Amino acid sequence: MTTTLTTLRAAAVAVDAGVQDTVGLVCDWAGLIALFFGAVLCLASAIGLLRLDELYARMHAATKPQVLGVLLVLIGIGLRLRDPSVIGLLLLVGIFQMLTIPAAAQLLARAHLRTQPRGFIEKSGGKVATLNDARRREDERRS
Repeated sequence: MTTTLTTLRAAAVAVDAGVQDTVGLVCDWAGLIALFFGAVLCLASAIGLLRLDELYARMHAATKPQVLGVLLVLIGIGLRLRDPSVIGLLLLVGIFQMLTIPAAAQLLARAHLRTQPRGFIEKSGGKVATLNDARRREDERRS
């Protein structure tokens, strides 16, 4: 009877270890995928900042994919490490990122609105002026 219980306990421990290994492997792969997609979104955000001319398009590129990219990177790190103290720290970083990035974009838009010349939007027919428009205006002013 005791040998049967010992055998059953050993089998249960072996199954439990196998399940933990499988869960660990799934978490590692999910973390890897989250890290990859987060890095791709951060790269897309950086490329958008370099390629886009208009301020509002740049603000969109700096906030939307950047927030999701950073959160995916944090989730990927949390899934890979699986340490409660690290996960708590990553949670704080994610919360502060979600609070500060939109606030910074709003302040950037406000600064742009306050520093542009008076009547600039009215002269452009109501459309948002681009960097090329500003360069063209500067060239017209010089000539």
